[in-house]
Order: sequence, then C-alpha cells, then structure tokens
Amino acid sequence: MLDQPLTPYLQYELASYPENVEAGEEVYIADRTGRPQLAELTEDFWLCDADSDRPFALLMHYDAEGRFLKGELSDDPAVIERCRRQRDLALANSVSLQEFLSATAASRS
Repeated sequence: MLDQPLTPYLQYELASYPENVEAGEEVYIADRTGRPQLAELTEDFWLCDADSDRPFALLMHYDAEGRFLKGELSDDPAVIERCRRQRDLALANSVSLQEFLSATAASRS
C-alpha cells in the first residue's frame, strides 16, 4: 500500500523487493492515489496464518513522523476479521511488483 509521490524510503523499499520476489515471495502493490475506495486502508499490520484455526495479527504502531513505536499481537476475532477485509480490499486493487515497476518506469519516460 502506498501513495504518490513516493517518499525516498518507499523508493528504497521498492528497489529491494525484486530480491524478495526472486526468493519466492509474492509482492503486490496497491496505490491509493486516485482510488477513494482505498482511503480507509491506513492501518499497517502483518496477518499470519489468516486461514488457519489460529490466526493472529501484528498491528504496527508509529509516531506522528512515521517512526515505528511497537508491534501489538492480537488474536481477537474482530481484529482478525478487520485485517482480512483490509487485506482482501488491498489485493483486489493491487498489481504485481513487476507490473507496478514497469508502469512507473514507463510514466517517467
């Protein structure tokens, strides 16, 4: 999930993702820019074992400047369901990393 224009940190992060893809990770990018349906997706979390009988989420907390403060573990069913809905919405509006990088490169030229 990102917004345009990309911050220097997001540019750095995106530059490192191809190695993750080479290692077998699936990376998708959802750009909130010009997509009001994604405006509500502001919570950062890791959803683990989402479709198992013991899912859990790690909710990320940041300060006003965007610095990481802490992670909060949760197995609360309401939190898990909220994270699943947000994940599904993001994925429905995302493209593969390669597609995103190709489109970004094409728009710069």
